[in-house]
Amino acid sequence: RQQLLEWIDRDRDDLVRFLQGFVQQKGPNPPGDTRSTAAYLTRFLDKERLSYRIIAPHPEMPNIVASFDGGRPGKHLVLNGHIDVFPVADDGAGWTKDPWGGEIADGKIYGRGVADMKCGTTASFFTFAYLARMKDRLQGRLTLTAVSDEETFGPYGARYLMEHHPEVHGDA
Repeated sequence: RQQLLEWIDRDRDDLVRFLQGFVQQKGPNPPGDTRSTAAYLTRFLDKERLSYRIIAPHPEMPNIVASFDGGRPGKHLVLNGHIDVFPVADDGAGWTKDPWGGEIADGKIYGRGVADMKCGTTASFFTFAYLARMKDRLQGRLTLTAVSDEETFGPYGARYLMEHHPEVHGDA
């Protein structure tokens, strides 16, 4: 636990910058094109040297799946987040900041998807990366899924993974 807290504290600025960059990747659904968002996220996994798969039943809506086994048998925990967001009106009506800017003002990050759910998905990506560093000390399996088709409850995201990829089913 202490090691995780130290990494979070050390990486605080990186976490904030990552979330800002994540917000700048648009991915409104509809129409649902999240390719640039998925590329942004996989660059992080590449930098951390973490393996992953892209599962894309629709070419413009890729899903990211990464997993690792701990050093001992145990339960399977799945961290799931979505990478699509609701659209923004063309004129930006109702926004006081650029919805795609990721601007920090008064200690807050502004932009489409910060609360739903790019902040939570950011936390999942860093959690996955941190725990991968200590996987030999863990038990069970950890899977990370980042899905592209949640905002419209469409068939190409989490639903597709659940129906066609039982390896992403957790039991913890």
